[in-house]
Amino acid sequence: MLKKSNSDKKHSIMKSFKHLLTASAMLLAFASSSFADTIIRVTGSTAFRASAMAAMRDMLSGVTYKYNSSTLNASTNALFQGTITGHAELGIVTIKATWSGSTDGINQMANGLTGTVYYADATGATGAGAASQTANITESGNAPDLIMMDTAQALTPYQANPITDEVVGAFPFVWVASKDTPAGLTNITAQQMRQMFATGYLSLSAFTGKGADSPVNTDGTTNAAGGTVFMAGRDTGSGTRTSTLSETAYGALNGVTQVGPTATVRVSTVSGSPLVTVLAADQPGISANMTGKAVAAVTGVLPATTVSSYNNATHKFTLANNATSTTASTTITIGSTAGNTAAALYITPDAGNGGQASGGSLADQLRLTTIGATDPFGLQSGSAYSTNCYLVTYLGLSDADRAVNGTGSGISVGTNVGCRFLSYEGVSIMGGVVKTYTIASQGAGATVLTTATSPITDGVIVGQLVSGTGIAPGTTVTATSSTSITLSTATVNASTLTSNAVKCQQFLPASMRGGQYSFWSYQRVGYRTLNTNKTTIKDTYVA
Repeated sequence: MLKKSNSDKKHSIMKSFKHLLTASAMLLAFASSSFADTIIRVTGSTAFRASAMAAMRDMLSGVTYKYNSSTLNASTNALFQGTITGHAELGIVTIKATWSGSTDGINQMANGLTGTVYYADATGATGAGAASQTANITESGNAPDLIMMDTAQALTPYQANPITDEVVGAFPFVWVASKDTPAGLTNITAQQMRQMFATGYLSLSAFTGKGADSPVNTDGTTNAAGGTVFMAGRDTGSGTRTSTLSETAYGALNGVTQVGPTATVRVSTVSGSPLVTVLAADQPGISANMTGKAVAAVTGVLPATTVSSYNNATHKFTLANNATSTTASTTITIGSTAGNTAAALYITPDAGNGGQASGGSLADQLRLTTIGATDPFGLQSGSAYSTNCYLVTYLGLSDADRAVNGTGSGISVGTNVGCRFLSYEGVSIMGGVVKTYTIASQGAGATVLTTATSPITDGVIVGQLVSGTGIAPGTTVTATSSTSITLSTATVNASTLTSNAVKCQQFLPASMRGGQYSFWSYQRVGYRTLNTNKTTIKDTYVA
């Protein structure tokens, strides 16, 4: 056998070393590709966003997050970043959420649309959650991976491509009356809603059964004590709207007549002249009676002003101030919610079959003062109709809480906001008061929890959901006293707790579980094609 020279040995070693380097590089490349960070984008139901985002936050370890409103529940945009325990292959998981409505989400996914804008990066996210982060919502051009659906694809016009969905819960909707609505309006029926969706309004007396509540007396004179109830609602991208139209048997795809707090119309203006003409396409969206209503300023075109008069025949109105430049098509806003005053508020017919883009903005609309507001259908113009206007609408649970209790709202109208939950077909799913209080002590297996301060349970009623440390999900109140509540299930904590914060929520699930309350929908997660990593995230999220 020939001996290898030192040179041959060196060459052999170098070849082996090169092979090792190549193999190492391949392993590193494999590891890098297998453990790459994962981004997933979510859109859909605004009504379910509070629960959806809480689940996103809670599924991640070491989570940091940010959102664009003062509270997470009310935010349209959010970003969550962290890891998923047991799934190192996912790397850092980033979940980007932008809530555009369930029906709009189905449209995006079925038709491969990429118009939704998400957070571009995680700058500003914190472990505690960074509120009111409005910068960097600039990422566009990406279709959603998941959508939250509170309506079925079959109830929408978007049938191009089938969406796979998985049920993750049941979600009730609630009817709510606006801030100034008289106490006599307590219940709504499907028949009344079908009429209101078609016409946009009903007499208050149609709800109370009292002739004295009609906006006009039998002799044709004004009844100052009466009033008219108008329908407010969501736009066509809303699954809540689709579910409501289906539930009331009006027809999920049929057009509706609703009202909004302001009118946005395009006008042609003449420099130096206060006379403007509403463009033909926008004429149906204004009322015959706009006199005295505020007009928002348009930079370089129009100062803040008011409407002096309006000619319904020519669709021209006169402003209190002159326009300052010539513009062929200027968009102006008539009416204002500033100060929450009836003098500023202008309720306009939504002839374009639109509505509010989110449940939060709709909830805030109901908290505006409407007494004395202009009738959007011209009933007051040249007639004897009362100027008392009231609103009713349909909302998910968190948005209904925003309307009734002001939770997460940017509108300040005092502690007693005045909006009210209504029963549907004689059955209520909301009741009592939301209360968070301290339990004096709580042991394992306890069903009676005694409060630390008396009488802290005032207003809590049987049937409300209860949450707190050691309290099983779905637990309800079965009895109350001034100092204690009795639970439907025994507490499950292993040791005695003191100073445990317990929350009683207004939701009354018994009527839904028992089948008496029918105004609810399944909440689904929808998707089409997901890669392995995104499927893992979806499965973890759904579990």
